[in-house]
Amino acid sequence: TKGDIGKSVKFWSKLQLFPSFVLLSTLIMSGYTEEYIRQKLTERLEATHVEVIDESDGCGGKFRAIVVSPQFQGKALLQRHRLVNAALAEELKTIHAFSQKTYTPEQWAKESSGEQQ
Repeated sequence: TKGDIGKSVKFWSKLQLFPSFVLLSTLIMSGYTEEYIRQKLTERLEATHVEVIDESDGCGGKFRAIVVSPQFQGKALLQRHRLVNAALAEELKTIHAFSQKTYTPEQWAKESSGEQQ
């Protein structure tokens, strides 16, 4: 009947929206903290200096990081970023945005002292 079709359409419309809502909720609220990300990067990359800022008002959805590691020596920027992404592979499944700057210890010494490279 016409009423049954209308109910069916409403049901399927709501059902189709639900996975998007769950995915969005997961992306926005990853549950990871600055300290957790910092420790993970330090351990996985043998980093000598790591700064992590949660730019999402504490919900863990958006992070900015500076990572200094001898593992970056001789590697191009893309290779460095891939190393960082691999270190956080599981976490990046639920983090909405992650920006990074990567340095070797020598580059960081120049950068943090204000010298031009």
